[in-house]
Amino acid sequence: MMALGQGDWRASLTYHAFSLPILLGVLFVGFVSFLPKTSRADIRTTIAHWENQTGFVAIFLLGLVFYWLGRLFWLQGAFVSLITGN
Repeated sequence: MMALGQGDWRASLTYHAFSLPILLGVLFVGFVSFLPKTSRADIRTTIAHWENQTGFVAIFLLGLVFYWLGRLFWLQGAFVSLITGN
């Protein structure tokens, strides 16, 4: 997230491919939290309806798990060197 905040998109994606969607989600939640209560309720209803239709959260979480497993098992050397800084 720090690399993304500094504008280094390539490093951010190297560290974690899901950093941008997670950051956008956090910013969206932060923005919505400052809206009036009725607007928040409308947005919550819209998002709940959209989620029921698409299953986006389940798909996103499965993608996150498969990404993590892929980095852990298939790219183990790159994953370890990323963590240790070598």
